[in-house]
Amino acid sequence: MRDTYSEDLVKGKPGLVSNILFSLSILLILIGISMALFVSGFGVSVVIIAVVILVITMSKRNVEFEYIITNGDVDVAIIYNKATRKNKYSFKLEEINYIAKYNSPRIDGELTQGKIKTTHNFTDGNIDDNTYGFVIEKSGVKELVVLRLSEKSTDIFKSGAKNKFYND
Repeated sequence: MRDTYSEDLVKGKPGLVSNILFSLSILLILIGISMALFVSGFGVSVVIIAVVILVITMSKRNVEFEYIITNGDVDVAIIYNKATRKNKYSFKLEEINYIAKYNSPRIDGELTQGKIKTTHNFTDGNIDDNTYGFVIEKSGVKELVVLRLSEKSTDIFKSGAKNKFYND
């Protein structure tokens, strides 16, 4: 593969745990305020704890995924509130078994047969024509990595990994 570089930024959705903690903290604030009317010290403590949980949860709700593709190697990072960046997953061109549209029968078949052990979805959950599944094999275990690629990134894989890229 020739020297190539692409960087994609995809808006994500907060996870289930984040949504549960957010809802729980709002509920605790309401309960704490009600309790503060009768047992002021305990109610205020509950409100303070709930506000801390709410602030921490709010800092994790604005999520973006960044894909950096360099010569076929892919690094995926998650960015919280446009400030905190954390590397989440990396794979090399040699580890890719194949790349196909996420809703492809090729991927569906491997998922239903149980050949793919782990799925890593680095998108907002909406499936469109730019959503691709990368079937990766690491240490003999197949994993599915779901990415929403830009046109430039798609072209990089179409030209550099011709024998691994499927349009079905």
